[in-house]
Amino acid sequence: MKKARKNEVLTPGIEIIVRTGDKEVAVIAFFRDGTRGYDVVCGIDDSRQRDSICAALQQAAEAMAEASFHVVDAEGTQDTGPF
Repeated sequence: MKKARKNEVLTPGIEIIVRTGDKEVAVIAFFRDGTRGYDVVCGIDDSRQRDSICAALQQAAEAMAEASFHVVDAEGTQDTGPF
């Protein structure tokens, strides 16, 4: 991950917040690494819930993959994600 200068706060390019009701149980932050990739930082409120949070994210990824479609507009630009 690119080092921050003194007193510089890095802002993630993408941030995913996992909640249960009003409580945040996990945050996943994607920081641009300066190439075309990301450094990923995960924070979990209760490490004992790690497997449950991973399973929920896996189910979300599978659901998104099943529902996804690919679009190319008139100019030939592809509608693809940041990864």
